[in-house]
Amino acid sequence: EVNGTGAQRTLKVFLRRPVTDKTRLAFDLYFSQKFTEETQTITLPDFGPQAATRETGLIGLFAESHLTMSAGTLKGLTQIEPQQFAPPEAVQSRRAATPASIVGAGVPQLAYRYAARPIELQLLVARQKPRSQGESSHVVLLSPRKIRQNSWLQWNLVGAPRSEVAVQLAPGYLLYDLHGAGIAAYFAESSGAAAAG
Repeated sequence: EVNGTGAQRTLKVFLRRPVTDKTRLAFDLYFSQKFTEETQTITLPDFGPQAATRETGLIGLFAESHLTMSAGTLKGLTQIEPQQFAPPEAVQSRRAATPASIVGAGVPQLAYRYAARPIELQLLVARQKPRSQGESSHVVLLSPRKIRQNSWLQWNLVGAPRSEVAVQLAPGYLLYDLHGAGIAAYFAESSGAAAAG
């Protein structure tokens, strides 16, 4: 049951029986967020038990390979060695893939502990700027009426995923054929005009 709005939202969980010792719950939350090459400040949400006499905790921060992440404002947190972070034993989940199951026993990029609330953690996050390394091989055939060229280009792409690449096309040269794995479409541009394939 979710009550309230904004910063006053609470989630009430009803248990099957009265508990007098301890119980463990696993939550899988998400928030829609798109990252660009511009650094964005992300504040870790304030999520924890209400009316707890005392709360201690660990935070492990992971980021996918095409994102860069660093810590911003910190309050009430002590940084620890990433190897010291150990996620709790997983509670049975109805979902096959959760952040905890995906990262598994991996080592986080950043890790913190806290002994009491309130805490504050801001992260500076951005997509890695695309970088690429190219490898090329060319075969040129001269004939009385034309010059034919076969070229094999390979991109080694690093950073943010890309859905397109561009090739410099010499003036006067026409594209006879193009093939390769994963091509959805292509077009040649010249002075604002485009020829699609």
